[in-house]
Amino acid sequence: MAGRGLAATSMIEMEMCRVIVRENGDDQFVFLRERVGKRSFPIVIGRSEGRELWNLVSDTKTPRPLTHELLRNAIAALGASVERVVVNDLDKGTFFARLVLSRNGETIELDARPSDALAIAVRAHAPIYAADHVVENASNS
Repeated sequence: MAGRGLAATSMIEMEMCRVIVRENGDDQFVFLRERVGKRSFPIVIGRSEGRELWNLVSDTKTPRPLTHELLRNAIAALGASVERVVVNDLDKGTFFARLVLSRNGETIELDARPSDALAIAVRAHAPIYAADHVVENASNS
């Protein structure tokens, strides 16, 4: 079921391995790959999200905070930290993610688009996970 919580889900640690930004198309791609293993899969994302992730992986600096940096800064200003991101479901070709925060010993899970969650994870140097069933169903190896 899309958007389900993370309590009983088996997780696989992933890494963002590639971002493809196509100037002449609306769909961009981010690829996740198992940290230990060979499976990987693409997630289709929008143009602005693709550009943001491309800026992050290419270490491009912007003069002012963009949306994902603003959100990461707001999380920190509110006394929370980004613990991890989990791509937790895949339903009819659409990926779902959770942004997992920690504040004063409390865990807070937020529903998020994978592209937004990944951009925040990269900015916060937080680990990225995917549910086992997502990797199994989406992997191309």
